[in-house]
Amino acid sequence: MLTPGGCGNSEPDLRVRLLDRRSRVLVPFVAGVIGTMPFQNGVPGLLGLVSLIPFFLILIGECATRRSFREVFSTGWIAGFGFFLGLLYWIGLLVDSGIPIRGITGVGWVALSAALAIFFGLFSLLVRLGWGVLPPVILIPAAWGLVEYFRSLGPLGFPWGSIGYTLSDYTTLIQSARFGGIYLLSSIVVGVNVFVSQAVIAAAGGNVKRVVIYLVAGLLVVFIAGVDGVIRMSRPLPGEGRPVRVAVIQPNILAEDKWTKEFKAKAVDILSDLTREAIREEKIDLAIWPETSVPSYVRQEFSVFKKITSLARETGVVIVFGHPDADYLGRAGYRYYNAGMLLNKNGIEEGAYRKIHLVPFGERIPLSGKVDWITRIDLGQANFYPGSEFTVLSSGKAGHFSVTICYEAIFPALCRQFAQAGAMYFVNLTNDAWFGTTAAPDQHADMARVRCVELGIPLARAANTGISLLADSFGRTIDSKPLMERGYAIGAIRPRQADTFYYRWGDWLPRLEGAVLALGILLAFARHRIERRRSRSSRD
Repeated sequence: MLTPGGCGNSEPDLRVRLLDRRSRVLVPFVAGVIGTMPFQNGVPGLLGLVSLIPFFLILIGECATRRSFREVFSTGWIAGFGFFLGLLYWIGLLVDSGIPIRGITGVGWVALSAALAIFFGLFSLLVRLGWGVLPPVILIPAAWGLVEYFRSLGPLGFPWGSIGYTLSDYTTLIQSARFGGIYLLSSIVVGVNVFVSQAVIAAAGGNVKRVVIYLVAGLLVVFIAGVDGVIRMSRPLPGEGRPVRVAVIQPNILAEDKWTKEFKAKAVDILSDLTREAIREEKIDLAIWPETSVPSYVRQEFSVFKKITSLARETGVVIVFGHPDADYLGRAGYRYYNAGMLLNKNGIEEGAYRKIHLVPFGERIPLSGKVDWITRIDLGQANFYPGSEFTVLSSGKAGHFSVTICYEAIFPALCRQFAQAGAMYFVNLTNDAWFGTTAAPDQHADMARVRCVELGIPLARAANTGISLLADSFGRTIDSKPLMERGYAIGAIRPRQADTFYYRWGDWLPRLEGAVLALGILLAFARHRIERRRSRSSRD
C-alpha cells in the first residue's frame, strides 16, 4: 500500500500489479490447455463435459463484472491459444517424420494456434455482448456453436477439434448428431459445462439449492441424449441395401520411406499381397487402398498401372486406390491433383475422384495460381489443384459410394453434398503417417465416424499407417486395424440412402444460434441505451 507521501511501499504494490497481469495471462492459458485434455490419448472423452469449466468460470466472472470488450476478447484469445497449442501439438512434431518443411513446422504450429485462438476471442466477445439478456445456458452454447461453424467455412476452414467430438467414443451419446450435426453435440457438451460451472459458482456462494438444480439439469441433458441414442440404435434402419464385403488395406509405410525410389517400386506389391491375403481370409466385393498409396502418376506410368489392373482381373475384386494425378496442359505444363480411382473387377477404370478441399499450405498455398509472388512460394507443399465434382462411384456389388480424401471427412457440409449427390456410403482415403503415434490419428478417425451418424450412412476408411476402420450407420466400429500395424480391416457394411434431419436441413442449428445471438445482442444494446437515458434524466 502506498504511504501518504506516495513512495514508501510502492515496490510491494507494484509486485501485486505485476502478479495480477501475469495471472490474467497464465490462468486463462492454463484453462485453455485443460480444455484439450479429453482429446488426448488415454484420457476419457467424457471429461469433455467438464473440461471447459475453468475457462467458463473466468469468462462468466469477467462478463458479470462488466469487463471491457477488449479485456474479454483478450482473455478468450489467450485461452484459445492454450487450447489450440494443446490440441494441435502434433503439428510441431511433424519434424520427426522428415518432411521437407521440417524447419517451419514449429512456427506453423504456433502461428496456426494463434490464428485459431481468434475464434475463442470472438466467442468470448459474443458472450459479453449478450450478457444480462440471454441466460448463460442459452447464450454460451449458442455463441460456441456459431463460432465453431464459422471455423469450418471457406478454403481456410479448419474445424478440427470441435468440442462435440469428445463424445465420439460413446456411440449412444452421439446419435443426436443426426438432428443438428456436430454442432448439436458441441452445444450439448458446452451446455453441461455451463450447468456445472454455475453449480460451482452457487457452491461458492453457499446456495445448496441452486447447486442441486444445476447439477441435476446437467445430468438430465446427458440422460436425454443417452436415452435417445439407445432408442435410435435399438431399431433397424430402414432402406439398408445388400451387404458389401469390404477390406480396407493398411500398408503401414512410414512417411519418410513412402516417396523413396525403393518404396515407390514396392508399394503396389505390398498392397497387392495384403489384398490377396484378405481375399484368402474372406470373400470380398471391394478392396480400398489409402490416400496416395500408389505413389506414382499411374496414367503416365503404365507399368505401375498394369500391376493394379492385373490384380483386379486376377482376384475379381473392385479396387479403389489413392494416387497423385495430372493433366497435361501443353505449354502450361501439368496440373496436379490428389485423386482416387475406381477399377472394376476386370481392371477397367470406372470412375475417379479429385480432392476438392485441399489442406492449406500443405497441399496448396492459398491464392496460388492467382497471385504471382504467392505462386512462387515453396514450403515443400504438394501444389495440388482442387477438384470440383462431388462424384458418386459405382461398380458391380460395390454399390454407390463417394470418396473423400484425408481431412475432407472432417467437414460436415462437404460430406452432406456427397450424400445429396447419391452416395450410400463413404470411402475415406487418408495418409496419417505424418502424425506418428500422437493423438492426431485417433482425433481424425473419430471425426470421420461422426459423419456416419449425421447422415445415417456407413464408412470404410483406409489409412496408410492407421487407423483403418469400417463403421456402420450409427458410427459403431465394425472392424479396425490399430495404428502402426501392417494388415487390413474386413467386414460387411450396409449401404443406404441418407435420410436424417441433418441430411435434409443441413446446418440449421448454427444459423438459429446466430439469430438468437443477434436478437440478444440487439436487446442488450437497447437496454443499455434506455439505462443511459434514465441516467441522464436523473442527473438533470
